Amino acid sequence: MSELLEDDDLTAALKKCPEWDYEKKTITRTIEFEEFMDA
Repeated sequence: MSELLEDDDLTAALKKCPEWDYEKKTITRTIEFEEFMDA
């Protein structure tokens, strides 16, 4: 099984992925579309 990253390591790794956020032990990405059908 994989080991979990420490908070500092995860924050550093996500700097390479600016569209992703790390908050409250959760990694998220929000995508917004102009129209519902585009989703």
